Amino acid sequence: MRIVPATRRAWCCGALTSGIAVLAGIASGVQAEAQTASAATQPQAAVTGPMTLHRYEGRITQSQFSQLGTEYGRFIPITLYLCGSTWTTSPTCGPPR
Repeated sequence: MRIVPATRRAWCCGALTSGIAVLAGIASGVQAEAQTASAATQPQAAVTGPMTLHRYEGRITQSQFSQLGTEYGRFIPITLYLCGSTWTTSPTCGPPR
């Protein structure tokens, strides 16, 4: 059996401890990113109504009203999803479909 001096053991343990601390920091960052990604794919609210109502209640701007009204129709009920502070037509909070 080989005997390792106490100072060398202390250095190894210190290096191991700091390595574990670094990995713990990385793991918490990855977990926070996963939670953020999960939250980004889940809308906080959904409202169905015609484009005219969405425009009147401030969920879309005038330029969005013109674009979406032409695409979907101004009086046909469309569902908008609240993702963060933005309303979108995507139920997964991705880019508008």
